[in-house]
Amino acid sequence: MHFLSKPFDLLFKHTLGSDVAIQDLVRYHMPAVYKRIDKGSIKPIKQSFVPANLRELHSDLVCSCTINGQAALLYILIEHQSTGSWLMPLRFIKYKIAAIEHFLQGKPAGTPWPIVICACFYHGQTSPYPYPTNVHDYFTDPALARELGVFERFQLIDLTVMGDEELQRHGTVALMEQILKHSRERDFYNLIEELLLTYRDTLLSLESPLGPDYWHAVYLVVHRIFELQGHSTQEAAALFAEKLNLSKTKEDIMTVTQAIKQEGIEEGLQQGRQQGLQQGRQQGMQQGRQQGIQTRTLEIAKTMLLHLHLSTDVVQQATGLSRAVLKQLAEDTAAY
Repeated sequence: MHFLSKPFDLLFKHTLGSDVAIQDLVRYHMPAVYKRIDKGSIKPIKQSFVPANLRELHSDLVCSCTINGQAALLYILIEHQSTGSWLMPLRFIKYKIAAIEHFLQGKPAGTPWPIVICACFYHGQTSPYPYPTNVHDYFTDPALARELGVFERFQLIDLTVMGDEELQRHGTVALMEQILKHSRERDFYNLIEELLLTYRDTLLSLESPLGPDYWHAVYLVVHRIFELQGHSTQEAAALFAEKLNLSKTKEDIMTVTQAIKQEGIEEGLQQGRQQGLQQGRQQGMQQGRQQGIQTRTLEIAKTMLLHLHLSTDVVQQATGLSRAVLKQLAEDTAAY
């Protein structure tokens, strides 16, 4: 990455490397946020969540702080494009996810998530910024997106709190839901007997929207649950042959099941081979790019130290190189 072609980065990172400057930025540009932040708690974090392929377009700064005593992150992005980005909200969502995941690393389960507040520096040719800043406004019907909580929550289908009578009224998904709900119970064998009788017509109907072979999909998952609970393959096949009164015998069911299992194994092996080849090629290209970037970064750091006479702190902020590497470079340049 050619850092000298992006002087805004150097200015941006050097200025906001100061706690005072960060506080001033928040005070004057985000007053509502500033009122809530615990004073003196803002500290920059040396971590970037912008992927390498986008660093020519964006540079970011992450700060930790507390709001009402609770952990929070300020995520500040500088936009280098001459025009705004229609995908900016989507990128911020990705950056938020990466920031939260980084925050939670090494922490125990149940650790509360930090509040993440995002801001973007924009200095493009088009003025004012041409796109909305509220994610809901990117949908055809913003009010509907907001009402449905597109970004505030996810829809939960909690089978554990629903009664069987309620589940039975759920049409084509009823059997699946009951199997999922009761799959860990010790008396699952007896339960599946009742379910097979209850849903026999649905499982065998030629007009079912789930298809006439839906019974076999049910059998495969039941067979797996039986295995986990200590029942044999023969027991599962015999149960289905008896309760559904299938034309297939127990042996037929077991043979078909084995064939499907083998087909799945072979398909998985083929996918694994293809993924391995693809990943190998991608890793090779990525390593080549990374080596090129590292070499160019070292050259730029040398120029900063030897010709521009910049301090080690400034060079480190601009290049991301470690102090040990910069120390060695400083010693090398001193020999010229």
